Amino acid sequence: MTINHPLTDVASHSAARPRERRVTNPPNMERQVHKACGDINAALNEALEALARLSLNQADAFGVARVQTALYRAREANHLLGQMVGTPIERRLPWAYYRARLEDKALRHLSLHAERGRPAPEGQRPRTHRAKRHIA
Repeated sequence: MTINHPLTDVASHSAARPRERRVTNPPNMERQVHKACGDINAALNEALEALARLSLNQADAFGVARVQTALYRAREANHLLGQMVGTPIERRLPWAYYRARLEDKALRHLSLHAERGRPAPEGQRPRTHRAKRHIA
C-alpha cells in the first residue's frame, strides 16, 4: 500500500500540474442593465424615505445630509447607467465595475463637502485630482 503525502509525492504537488485556466461566460448585458436600474430604484426609494422621515420630524442637518446623499447616489447611478449603455456591448464592463465607481464617488462627495462645512450645491459634482479612467 502506497501512501501519497503532499510533501513527498511530486505528482500531487500543485507546481507539477499544469495551471488550469478557468473560463467564465461573459455577463448577460440585458441582466446588467436590469441590475443597474434596480440600484437606481433603490437609491431613489432611499431618498424618498429619508425625505419622508425629515418632513415628519424637525429638519436637522443630519436629515438634510441623508436626503442629499441619497439623491446624489441616485443621480450618479443614473449617470453611470448612461455610460454603461452608451458603451458598445463588446467593450461593456459588468455593472459591478460601475457600482464600485458609484460607491467611490459618493464617499469622495461626502468627504469633500464635509471638509468645507457646507452641503453640496445642486448640480455640482465633486472635483478630484485623479486622472480619468479610459476604457480601451
